[in-house]
Amino acid sequence: MVRLVASFLLLSLLVVSAASFSAYALAARALEAEVLTRLKAIADIREESLERWVEDQKDFIVTQSGLTDIREAATLLSKRSENAVDYQLKSTISYQKLHQYFDTLLENQRNVEEIFLMSGVGGQIAISTDSAQEGEYRSTDIYFVEGKEGLFVQGVYPSPIKQRPMITISMPVLNLDDELAAVLAIHLNSNRLDEILQPSDENNSSGQESYVVDQFNVFVSAKGFGRSGFPRGVHTEGIDAAVRGESGTGLYNNYKNIPVIGVYQWLEDYNLALLVEVPQSEALKPARILLRNILVIGVVSAVLLSLGIYFLARQISQPILAISRTARRIASGDLNASVSVATQDEVGVLAKSFNQMTYQLRRSQQQLADYSHSVEQKADELEATLANLTHAQRRLVQAEKMSSLGQLVAGVAHEINNPVTFIYGNISFAKSYVDELLSLVSLARRGASTREIESSAEKLDVDFLVEDFKKLISSIQTGAERIREIVESLQNYSRLDEAEQKQVQIHDGIESTLTILASRLKANGHFSGIHVQKKYDVLPAVICYPGPLNQVLMNLLSNAIDALQEREEILPPEVLDECPNQITITTYQSCGWVKIAISDNGVGMPPEVQTKVFDYLFTTKPSGRGTGMGLSISRDIIEVKHGGRLEFKSQLGKGTTFQIVIPVYGQAG
Repeated sequence: MVRLVASFLLLSLLVVSAASFSAYALAARALEAEVLTRLKAIADIREESLERWVEDQKDFIVTQSGLTDIREAATLLSKRSENAVDYQLKSTISYQKLHQYFDTLLENQRNVEEIFLMSGVGGQIAISTDSAQEGEYRSTDIYFVEGKEGLFVQGVYPSPIKQRPMITISMPVLNLDDELAAVLAIHLNSNRLDEILQPSDENNSSGQESYVVDQFNVFVSAKGFGRSGFPRGVHTEGIDAAVRGESGTGLYNNYKNIPVIGVYQWLEDYNLALLVEVPQSEALKPARILLRNILVIGVVSAVLLSLGIYFLARQISQPILAISRTARRIASGDLNASVSVATQDEVGVLAKSFNQMTYQLRRSQQQLADYSHSVEQKADELEATLANLTHAQRRLVQAEKMSSLGQLVAGVAHEINNPVTFIYGNISFAKSYVDELLSLVSLARRGASTREIESSAEKLDVDFLVEDFKKLISSIQTGAERIREIVESLQNYSRLDEAEQKQVQIHDGIESTLTILASRLKANGHFSGIHVQKKYDVLPAVICYPGPLNQVLMNLLSNAIDALQEREEILPPEVLDECPNQITITTYQSCGWVKIAISDNGVGMPPEVQTKVFDYLFTTKPSGRGTGMGLSISRDIIEVKHGGRLEFKSQLGKGTTFQIVIPVYGQAG
């Protein structure tokens, strides 16, 4: 009973654990998706705020560049009056007036760090809210070069002058004659970036953080720039992906080596990587709380249920234990023992039935002795039946094995079918001869008289039977040798165990391929057959890939056979009789190269087909007979794998010749 309750408790705890962790996994995935959606929205808001801020500053500088006072000042910068005193007076008044105006603008524009005006020629700073910069030249700075052409925003860059990240907006200023006179520019400070990146929730209980990194992996915000903990730039999976110009989401460790859920975006216009991240511990906290609650509730429920089962099982088990004790007494030989359980439930019914069984057992004890002999006989019969069933089962298993073997044999290649059929046809005669000879042997073993044996031998014509049986065995042996020859040819053709270059005889591969294709070369009721003419030169052993080379030979010979079958369908019988189908195989060597030419006297190929013959998936054969990949693959095998050439010549009405050229000593590497 204790073991039952313990097993139930263990099973309950396993179920609770599985359900808890499954719920945690589902909740974690849902929370992760929700957090990513929220972070993506925050990133979009941050990017939109940055764009809106920059647009406002662009509108500001466009407005300022069109003011008359600024244009007049630009005119003084671009032209000098003939009266030097007069020019000096005007420029001084204009400088003071414009400088005061710029200072007023700077006080009202808290996001602008510096406003300055550069001469159109040379880029010298004429007026600036930072007086220390006046007189400096910015002719090579990109914001000056591009600012002369039109409104230009230089995205975040490390300023060598300000020693911090900077965004600069520049705009050409035209003089009163609408000619370029100066360039107006403003430096934006990075404090606004911190405000844009500041979480909307002031408490920021989720630990969410937004920050930007420039293309040199340096923090851009005013608070993070130049952080001493990252002398070589800050690197995380999200930062590095964003700096590469990618945008996406992921789970990774942030620059503090804390696992986070993050969204990263590359802002092309500003050369910034924007990242919004939240610690995984905070994001998945509700899932962990859910896991803890489910585990606590599940464990408490399992313990309470196990206690209830324990007390219920104890109440049920007492009568059953009484029946068990009575059963042991009966088993020890006390057939007068009975159960005293008097309840009306199922256990009481069981007790009454048990007492009745005991009574019947006492009555049957004597009958059992009488029937013991009969039971022994029945046991012998059952044992015999079991042996028969076992034998039948073995035969069924063997029959199933033979059926599977028969299905395997049914897939043997067409070329093996003829000798197999021939052998099979002769086996029936061989069996008949063996049965007749065995009948004579059986007569002799039974002790039949010599006269009976001789009489039976005369009826069977033993001399003819023995002689014909020898011929029959010889024929069967011939068929078996033919099968072995075909199998050896198949093995030589496939060379499945030769993945590297090896010295082989080219002629062996050609002969093996011809053996496999023998059935297609023979004449039948619909085809007059093909004569194969071999012009073999004495060739050395060639270092090559035997299997792939045999595949090329198979493709070329199969295509030649197809061409001759097409020829037979087109030409009249008298032409075929005068010039029968023929394939010529020629081999020779020349200057370290082996050449194999396969020619047919088929119908040839038209010029438009010749230009596409090696194209991938190009075929002129009907659907189902060709894939268009054979010649393309063959050329790759010869030219790429062997470092050789696969060439062809074809003429309409006269046939086609394909020539394989490969090096004798193989391709290095």
